Amino acid sequence: SLRDLYDAYMPLISDHEPVTLLTNLPDASWRWGFMERFGHKNGLRHNLREIGAFDPITADVAMRWVAATKAQTVVFVEIPPRSPLYEPPMQAIDNSAILEVMKSQQLFRLEHRIPVKDLGTVFIWKR
Repeated sequence: SLRDLYDAYMPLISDHEPVTLLTNLPDASWRWGFMERFGHKNGLRHNLREIGAFDPITADVAMRWVAATKAQTVVFVEIPPRSPLYEPPMQAIDNSAILEVMKSQQLFRLEHRIPVKDLGTVFIWKR
């Protein structure tokens, strides 16, 4: 369930610093785990709108966001097509370019890569 994914990263993030929570499948519902745990969404971002970017996110846009974001922690949840949680987006939008850029950038360091059963993988970067 989504709870398994939330449980993989929630203990590893703080509500005392800016956090960005992203996924290859654009969906605002990912913020609910944060709000449930911390009781607010202060400092939480779940898209790249701080630079005026909207889905789908390209590699160029993701690189521009990495350079501009105030986030101290970036969580990326990758839901592969074989996951029981995968639902093809209605408009075939996929934000996997964000993950590829995060893997190659130098401003954040990868602290955790957590496979969660057959559901997906959680990546956590910190400044």
